[in-house]
Amino acid sequence: MVPSAVEIKGMASEGSICLVANPVMTDTTQNIKKQARDAKGRLLPKVTDSPLAAVYEAVNKAFVAIRVRHPEVPQVMLVVGATGRKQGGGLNLGTFSPQSWEGNKEAKHEIVISGESLKNGAEDVLGTLLHESAHALATKREIKDTSRQGRFHNKKFKVLAEELGIEVSHDKSIGWSITTLPVGT
Repeated sequence: MVPSAVEIKGMASEGSICLVANPVMTDTTQNIKKQARDAKGRLLPKVTDSPLAAVYEAVNKAFVAIRVRHPEVPQVMLVVGATGRKQGGGLNLGTFSPQSWEGNKEAKHEIVISGESLKNGAEDVLGTLLHESAHALATKREIKDTSRQGRFHNKKFKVLAEELGIEVSHDKSIGWSITTLPVGT
């Protein structure tokens, strides 16, 4: 079962995934000269002052909660980015890219939550994160869950999505991809 938004808010971030963000500098006198500055020499705000810091933290905690309940979902690099616009006017809420990050020892998977999707609220973002986690689980289990360059979601994807606690409905052009979060999830 997937945690509610209230449960996610209260979870600790131990074992959390790596987030892509600028390094945080302290504002102590010793480090003030090292802090980032704008063209006029004014101090730039720390990452923790950014409204995105809370978004990163919430998405990270949600993914940690998913992995606690479903340990077979592999570790990923988690990115919140402006990648949601599709050619033709649609909106892509998230993507999963297997082995797309080069690490010291091995490539890592990536889940991108589109920045544009954040306006849909926490429940929809959690649904998208679970949807992309189902793709990650399919990769881990070596299950081919999509076709047509990853756009068409087959019945194997539907089974994995339901295992993670989301409901998916069928669309003739994208398959079992339309994601909803059941009440109480």
